[in-house]
Amino acid sequence: MQRIQRLFSSLYAFVRSIFSKLEQTKVVTFDIEMPTDLLEEDVDSVITGQRGSTLFLEHYTAQDLHAMLDQFGILKHLAALGFTQVRTEVDTSDAFVHRCVVYNVTNNMPIRTDPKSNFLIDMRARQNAMVATNMRCFIRPQKELESIRTFISKQLNMNMNMVIIEWLCMQNPRFKFTRDRPRLPGQRRPGLGVGPAVMQLLQHIATTRKRDAILNVPEYFHNAVMYKDFFHFVNPAFEGFFHSLVGDLRADLREHGLAQIGHCVALGHVIDRTTGAAVRWEPEEMLHPISARMRAYFSHREYAALVRRYRTPGRYYINWHAAAQSVGWTGITSSSSAPSSESEAEEAEQAWKRRLCSGPALRVRTSSPLRGAEPAALPSPSSS
Repeated sequence: MQRIQRLFSSLYAFVRSIFSKLEQTKVVTFDIEMPTDLLEEDVDSVITGQRGSTLFLEHYTAQDLHAMLDQFGILKHLAALGFTQVRTEVDTSDAFVHRCVVYNVTNNMPIRTDPKSNFLIDMRARQNAMVATNMRCFIRPQKELESIRTFISKQLNMNMNMVIIEWLCMQNPRFKFTRDRPRLPGQRRPGLGVGPAVMQLLQHIATTRKRDAILNVPEYFHNAVMYKDFFHFVNPAFEGFFHSLVGDLRADLREHGLAQIGHCVALGHVIDRTTGAAVRWEPEEMLHPISARMRAYFSHREYAALVRRYRTPGRYYINWHAAAQSVGWTGITSSSSAPSSESEAEEAEQAWKRRLCSGPALRVRTSSPLRGAEPAALPSPSSS
C-alpha cells in the first residue's frame, strides 16, 4: 500500500502543478482528490497491462451472466427470434471497463476479432465510486445553476458506489430496417426488444453488489426516452428540460414515432420558441436509484420543486418544413426503402449530413456528445 501511495503522490503532484498553471490563467479549476481506495492489483494491472480479474465487475463469470439471461427471460425471447445457440463471453482485458457479449454461434464471430460482428448484446460496464462534483452539471458555466449545484452538493455529499454503463447495444443482425421500423439515430441494426429485461438484470447486479445506483449518459434523445421509466437525471434542471421537451413533442411522437422525432432532435430541427435557436442534445448523467439514500434524493421535495421550476411547457416545436427538405433515408418523408447493408447505411448517413451541412442556417454535430463538445445552455427557469 505504501508503494501505491508513493506512486499516486508523485502523479498527483505532477498533475497538480499543471492544473495550478491553468488555474492562474483561468482556463480550468482544479478540484480532484487523490484516490485512497485503490487496491495493489489495480495499480499492477495499469502498470503491467495485465488484467486483475477474469470476472465481470470482479464478481461474475460468463456462466453466471448466462444464467441471469435465462433467469430474466432473455434467452427465451432470443430463442423465439430464432437464436437457439446463444453463448455468453466475458472480456476483462481492460482493467476498469469490463465487457460482456452475447452472440449466436451459427452466425457470429468471436468478440475480439471484429467490433462490428453480429453480436446480439454488447455491454461494457464498470463499477466505481464517484462524487457529485465530478458530474456534468458542475462544468456548465451558467450562473443560474448555482442553486442546482448547491442542492446536489448538499444532498449527495458522499461517495456514491455506481454500476456505470459505458456502452450497451442490443441488436438483431437478421432483421433489416423498414419504413414501419426505421433506423434510430446512431443505430446500425434493429433492436431485439429485450431492453426492459436487460435493465432488470442490471438492477439485480447492482442490488446484489450493494451499489447505490446504475449510472448512464444517454447519447441520444431517444435513449433518454427509452430509459425514462427506469432513470432520472441527477440534475433537476436537466430533468425539467427533458420533461418539457418530451411534453411538447408528445403529439409528434404519437404521430411520427420515436425514430423520426429522434432524428429531428439530432439534426437541429427542434426549435426553442424563446430564442429561435435549434435545441442541441447535450446529455447529463441519469441514475437508476438502488440504495435508500439515492431513492431519497429523487423523492426529495426540493428536487421535485426544482424540476417544476425548470419545466417550460410550450417552449419547443419541430420545424417540419426544414425537416422535410433535409431528411434522406430516415423515412420521415422519403418513399425510398431503408439501406439494406451497414456500409450502405453509413454512406447514406454521411451523404445526408453533407447535404444538411450545406444549408445556410443549420449546423449538424457529427461527433458524439460524449467527446468534449461544449455543453449547451439549459433553459432559464420558468417564472410561474
